[in-house]
Amino acid sequence: MLVKLPPEVKRVADVLRQAGRQAYLVGGALRDGLLGLVPKDWDVATDAPPDEVMALFRACGHSVVPTGLRFGTVTVLFRHLPVEVTTFRAEGEYRDYRRPDYVRFAGTIEEDLSRRDFSINALALDLHRSRLVDPFGGRRDLERHLVRTVGRPRERFREDPLRMLRGFRLVAELGFHLEGGTEVAVGACADLVTRVAGERIQAELARTLTGPWAARALEGLAQTGLLFVLVPELAEGWAFPQRHPAHRWPVFQHLIETVRYTPSRPVTRLAALFHDVGKPRCFTLGPDGVGHFYGHERLGAAMAGRILRRLRWDNRTRQTVEVLVRWHMFPLTMAARGIRRLVLRVGEERMEDLLALKQADILATGPANLVPALAALAGFRQRLTEVLAQRQAITLRELAVDGHDVMRLLDLPPGPTVGRILRALHEEVLADPTKNNRTYLEQRLATLARRNFPLADE
Repeated sequence: MLVKLPPEVKRVADVLRQAGRQAYLVGGALRDGLLGLVPKDWDVATDAPPDEVMALFRACGHSVVPTGLRFGTVTVLFRHLPVEVTTFRAEGEYRDYRRPDYVRFAGTIEEDLSRRDFSINALALDLHRSRLVDPFGGRRDLERHLVRTVGRPRERFREDPLRMLRGFRLVAELGFHLEGGTEVAVGACADLVTRVAGERIQAELARTLTGPWAARALEGLAQTGLLFVLVPELAEGWAFPQRHPAHRWPVFQHLIETVRYTPSRPVTRLAALFHDVGKPRCFTLGPDGVGHFYGHERLGAAMAGRILRRLRWDNRTRQTVEVLVRWHMFPLTMAARGIRRLVLRVGEERMEDLLALKQADILATGPANLVPALAALAGFRQRLTEVLAQRQAITLRELAVDGHDVMRLLDLPPGPTVGRILRALHEEVLADPTKNNRTYLEQRLATLARRNFPLADE
């Protein structure tokens, strides 16, 4: 057998064989198995119609879920692994750019494979005879590390424009390249992606960004123009020179290089892609001919938020990316007081992502100040560890007094005045953590209330 099969897939093949039906391993499981990777999902294609498939496995005592009867798909549930079983099928036109107008069950595996997107996904392994069915040269493309469409690429992309993004997702996950004609067709059909639902685009982009070769995929997305159809704001940095001796790359290429050096976590990859998106709009040229981008982190955070909202990212991810972009310019020379303020603004749970972004930003800048910058980052990490270990009232919750104390001691009703007083006390404690004791803070309450926070009836 060309691919090592789990017992659950062997069981599916045995049941179908005993019923006189065909069984082929298809899809990503076969592709990844041939590459020596560990498959995540297992799909079997058969000539048995879905009603018969359900009856066969239920008769054997297995649970079966009709997950996609319209498309001939049912899922056989095992204790440790679900296996999708789909009837050979052919498809009609894709007039909505997503689903075929109709589906009919086909008679052969070759007809079924002809409807698939890329040749490396149009392979089938006969589970009864251990024979590989490869009508479109997918095995050769695997060996050449190529992503090539089945049939004419423009036709495949017009059927479902999301296939263009899926091609680059395969680049990001496998380290492959798009075949020349396929890449040209992406450039010609790029505008069609605007007809795809935002949720589908977001799902493909998320997988692309977390792939080991995400930077390579982003370069291809940019070269074909597909990325700029989705995120036109990024096009502003294309070939935009930074005109600064410390920066080796134009703005957009710097973003790509930052992604290359960022850990494969969704929020850090997104923050890396957008951390300098505001630079072109903030560019000024000094009298010495050196470029400056004052305030680009604030503008970039706002732009990143709008982009991620448009691309249907969830609110938690969007908010985290906004925070990381907003504070990625923090100085590495910060002392303990500044670090406490930074943790308060960023959130302790986000600091590791912020440091990962900072390191990637340094590595992607260029060799000019690389060694001292990395040394400064290491020093900052050490000071941050010390500050966090001391637990010196970094957050309002750690203040020795709370809102109830303020209202009781100053006879105040609930309201914004209470919050302003607490924040003022917190600022003092951030500057000098030794002041975080009840005796001192209770003495300060009356003074702060009278001088800076007059009551409504005064």
